Amino acid sequence: NIPTTCVAAYEHVVIGGKGVRQIHRKTKSSTDTSGDTIIEEPYHQGGFISFISMKRLNEDRTLFLPWPPKAISPVRLNSMELVIVTGRGGECLAIRTDSSSIIPFHSKLDGNQDNTSRFN
Repeated sequence: NIPTTCVAAYEHVVIGGKGVRQIHRKTKSSTDTSGDTIIEEPYHQGGFISFISMKRLNEDRTLFLPWPPKAISPVRLNSMELVIVTGRGGECLAIRTDSSSIIPFHSKLDGNQDNTSRFN
């Protein structure tokens, strides 16, 4: 993994970058008697966001994304502390830094709506 962007956001340092990861998916197999098999897919290009807590001086969490982040911006909306992560293809994701919630935005920056979930 290669860090490409970093920002101070409230009580965290947020580091974003690109890299590769291997995804393991469990699927049904028609030839296997048990019915279950694990299929290892090849490595996929993607990105990550890591939250480093400045209070506890440790890594709070790391999220893996299907796209590398282009920019990270801290935003305060009402009483929520958010980090907006955007990608090069118009992807956008809002992540709360004051809880464990993730708010996916599926609208492209050019105005086209995409209501399918990319994080299932």
